[in-house]
Amino acid sequence: MAHLWHTYGAIMYGDTLPCTIDGAVWYSIAHQAIPAIPMWIGMQANAKPNNGKNVEWVTSATPDSSKIDIDWVAHYSYSG
Repeated sequence: MAHLWHTYGAIMYGDTLPCTIDGAVWYSIAHQAIPAIPMWIGMQANAKPNNGKNVEWVTSATPDSSKIDIDWVAHYSYSG
C-alpha cells in the first residue's frame, strides 16, 4: 500500500492557534486561554468515542487497531 505523506502544523501565537495540513489552515481556535508557554507534542491514531464535542465516533465499521507512520517531527520558533 502506498503512503500518502502530509505535513501537519500547529502555530501558536497570541490568542490564536491555527492548525494546518500541507500548509493550508484547516481549523483555527481563537481564545484568550491559548498558552504562551513551551508545550509538548503528542500523536495518536485512534478513533475517539462520540462525546457530543467532536464529529468522530466509533461504529461497527471502526477497526480494532490503527497505525501511523511518522517520518520526522520539528519545532520552530515563531518570529512573525
